[in-house]
Amino acid sequence: MTSENPDLSQEQQPSASDHYNAMSTEYAGYIEADPIRNQLHYPHVLRSLGDVKGKSILDVGCGNGRLDEILAARDARVIAYDKAPNLIQIARRQAEQSGSDIRYLVADPTNIELPEQFDAAVSVMVLPYAPDPHYLGTFFESTNRALKKDGSFISVVLNPNFTAFDQLIANRVFKRWGGNQVEVQFLSPKDGAMMMNATLGQFNQEEYEAAATRAGFSRIEWQLLMPIGETEENAGFWKACKELQPYSSLIVSR
Repeated sequence: MTSENPDLSQEQQPSASDHYNAMSTEYAGYIEADPIRNQLHYPHVLRSLGDVKGKSILDVGCGNGRLDEILAARDARVIAYDKAPNLIQIARRQAEQSGSDIRYLVADPTNIELPEQFDAAVSVMVLPYAPDPHYLGTFFESTNRALKKDGSFISVVLNPNFTAFDQLIANRVFKRWGGNQVEVQFLSPKDGAMMMNATLGQFNQEEYEAAATRAGFSRIEWQLLMPIGETEENAGFWKACKELQPYSSLIVSR
């Protein structure tokens, strides 16, 4: 996956947002049945939230809305946004089919306008796609403004301490590029071939905490992630993920 087309002039080059939107449908299809999302990321967020019945939840970078459907089924009131119109279209169609009362917005943290304040906010592998620490800060700033007095922001991110690059971990391979850039290769569940890849940033712990503190969050907690539904049959799939911990959770509160 590359964000540039060498045959186009600079004026004709698609923007990063255009590229993200173009690839988003393929990515959403992969994530829909992905064990990493469904047995690792989402369960951790749900455990961290606790009972969401009657609570208002903001999903920051909602993707195809799969997590929002789970939250709505637990009687949470959900508003979610993503910068990819393709993904928002998928999420809205899914909500219409399920009858979920979820409000979806096309926006990013620099321009999001919200009609209310929320009990909690969540994001799953969104913050690492910030292009730099300044943009990373906009996620915390906009989310802090959206939260009620005692609200928390639960984010699944690339583990700042992860170092096991070029190894097979579940259905992914992480490759280190220059600076803080990491390429994530998503592998086919059938034959292990690479289906697509994405580039994200491995911000360090100090960068995350500084961004959260500047935004007004006063309590910061890091947690590691453990899968649910592990059996003898899938123990091999989860072994490296449990041992090498490519992901972690950052929970910040006002």
